[in-house]
Amino acid sequence: MGIVFGLIAAILLGASDVAAAKVSRSEPSMAVTRTALLTSIGIALVGLLIVPSVWSVRDVFVGCLSGVAMTVGLVMLYRAYSLARVGVVAPTTSVLTALIPVLVAYLRGDVPTGVAWAGIALGLAGIGLATYEPPQRIDSAKVGATSAGSDRQGVLLGLGAGLCFGGGFSLLAETSNQSGLVSVVAQRGSGLVLLFLVGLGQAGPTFALRANVRTLSLSVGVLAGIAICFLKLGFRRGPDGPVAVAASQFATSAVVFAVIFMKERLRPIAGIGIACAAVGVAMMSLG
Repeated sequence: MGIVFGLIAAILLGASDVAAAKVSRSEPSMAVTRTALLTSIGIALVGLLIVPSVWSVRDVFVGCLSGVAMTVGLVMLYRAYSLARVGVVAPTTSVLTALIPVLVAYLRGDVPTGVAWAGIALGLAGIGLATYEPPQRIDSAKVGATSAGSDRQGVLLGLGAGLCFGGGFSLLAETSNQSGLVSVVAQRGSGLVLLFLVGLGQAGPTFALRANVRTLSLSVGVLAGIAICFLKLGFRRGPDGPVAVAASQFATSAVVFAVIFMKERLRPIAGIGIACAAVGVAMMSLG
């Protein structure tokens, strides 16, 4: 069941990413991130009414640390989306997001079975195939003739975001099962406080709530908030490494949503990658 929850988180995060990629091209990434975090706090608070949760100083503290890491990652990711296409940024972000929790779980003695290891490898390969963009195609297909330098900057920001997300996932997995969604509330709240502190004295809008982007901006937070709740529940019900890899399939789901809603063309190799990712998740659940 933990793998299933991780996969649900991936689908929701992929949808959130596509919405963020669209709104980040017209709104500052900091404003988009604040809006997403504020909205997701509301989602997490509603979740507290549904999921039995116990407050503890340790879980709140670890949740806040996870929130700092995740928030820095979100700012970097949304900035990357404002510079380059989803297919350029997503691969490096999602692979590192998956690898770091797997390594942390392994060092803690949570060793997956052979089938689960094979599923993890296949899932990571699926991410790469589903989101791979040949260099020559990147230049010809970019919206608004974005430069190759912007692509490189987007990839570097994607790497940083992946490191932050991987760390944030690992910290969230360290919170106790009894905490329920307390750590998610702490995570989202600490991230919002951090962004307010960083934004003190800076010009620009506090939130991305202009009439023409309000609905899309709020949807980013709603989808991401529900996704993180499912991710936390997944860590309660399954091994950390495979659950994190399942959740890292958000890049694959983002590609699918980009094809459906942004009319991007699905290349044959991407279709193979999506199939590999699906089989990999199934193998992890069996392992």
